Amino acid sequence: MSRHGEQNERPDDASVDALVRNALAGEAPADVLEQAEGRFEQIRQGVGRGGGVRRGVRALAWGAALGAAAFVLAAGAILWTPGNLTWAEVAQRFGRVEFFSGTVFITENAAEPPEKVEVWAARDGRLRAHQRGRVFFGRDGAVTAAWDVGSRQRFDVGELDRRQLDEYHVAEAVQLVELLGKMDGLSLDSLLAHVCGRTTISPPLRNGAASVSGDMQVFDVTNDRTPEWLRVWVLKDSGLPVRLRLWDPRDGDSTEMLFEYMEEQPDEAFDPQAFAEVLAPRDTTTNKAYALLRDPGGRN
Repeated sequence: MSRHGEQNERPDDASVDALVRNALAGEAPADVLEQAEGRFEQIRQGVGRGGGVRRGVRALAWGAALGAAAFVLAAGAILWTPGNLTWAEVAQRFGRVEFFSGTVFITENAAEPPEKVEVWAARDGRLRAHQRGRVFFGRDGAVTAAWDVGSRQRFDVGELDRRQLDEYHVAEAVQLVELLGKMDGLSLDSLLAHVCGRTTISPPLRNGAASVSGDMQVFDVTNDRTPEWLRVWVLKDSGLPVRLRLWDPRDGDSTEMLFEYMEEQPDEAFDPQAFAEVLAPRDTTTNKAYALLRDPGGRN
């Protein structure tokens, strides 16, 4: 009877194989960790009972050892796989960049074209954004100047309420300037929190199934209130994100951001007065929205 009970507690070969494969794949299943913890707790209780310790150890040693091995293998696969990044490393490397630019596409109705916003950000808090022919300059979380390129007219964002910002199709650009400027440096976590809205988001978790290339790593983020999820694509060599996507499966709403990086931008690219001088001449306004910005490849 005792031998039969012990045999029933021993996993079959298929279960062992599945656990080892999952461990070597880099993800320890939650039930494995839970079982391992439970088995160790049973061993501790067995030791406390004194006379029953030998039988408790014999009955549980295999399961406890297997659970511990799966945990160690999974942790090893995560920590020692060449090129694997933690989210903390990604956030840290993003915070070190001097400048980045982002092109954001916001879709609130899957049947309509997305709203496009472009933003240029420096680590010292200087910002510039463009949306529908309007250019915004910011510093430390505040819009300091704004122009309508087509009319060459300067306007005061502070005089517009939220409804008017929406009507002029500039609310998203203003929000980005305010958000990025309030960061202490450049914070990827703050950017994700803004994109996800007023929800408690999960820690970013690696998504191996979405990493179809060895030089790419993907992280997924969920929240506590809605079925929306967010995905971030990261280059392993640099540790920097190149794409971010927020998706709402209920109606197809989405926000997508493409990242570019550069070592520097000229000071005048963030100077509202310098931009006003370029905008003033009554010649063509073609590309005036991008005046003074320098392409990292040296192209116009």
